[in-house]
Amino acid sequence: MLQKLLRIPGARVGSLPPAQQEFVQFAKRYDRMLQLSEQEICKLPLQHQHIVRNLQQQAAQE
Repeated sequence: MLQKLLRIPGARVGSLPPAQQEFVQFAKRYDRMLQLSEQEICKLPLQHQHIVRNLQQQAAQE
């Protein structure tokens, strides 16, 4: 479902209801987080590093 949201063009996102716009924004942030490199992860606070790595591992298993 998140993959479908990522394919919505920016112009169309503006015409969505506010709650759906927020969901599309979340999907884009989540996707960016999953694609962070190890160097980028190291710049995050320690607790956030742990969360990102766990989510990346879960996404890799799916």
